[in-house]
Amino acid sequence: MQVGSTWNPEETPKPRKPEALLVSDEDRTMAMLAWMPFIGGLVSLYILLAESERVHPFRKFHAVNSLMFNIVMGVVVLVLSVALVGLCLLPLALGYQAYMAYQAYQGQWREVPMLTDFARGQQWI
Repeated sequence: MQVGSTWNPEETPKPRKPEALLVSDEDRTMAMLAWMPFIGGLVSLYILLAESERVHPFRKFHAVNSLMFNIVMGVVVLVLSVALVGLCLLPLALGYQAYMAYQAYQGQWREVPMLTDFARGQQWI
């Protein structure tokens, strides 16, 4: 901006959105595996603990969300299974994980309601 000119909001540089980051096929595959039922927790831990994996924001985003989802749903199903309600919730949780795995493989930055905001508040992602 030049001296004496007026401020134009269209000239202000915009911050990069997560969608603007390049996502490779390998990133999408690892993010999908992080959401897969039964193995997703282990893959998420690998992504978060391996030095070489932590530098990939797309993988880390999905690994943190998947791990938190698995922990929360595990506790909910465990608590509710006493009343057999949790056993009805388990197929829904597995279906949601399959949906999120598909979305991750498509290169989408899908957020888990409440959990993603919590993870951002903790600066995990």
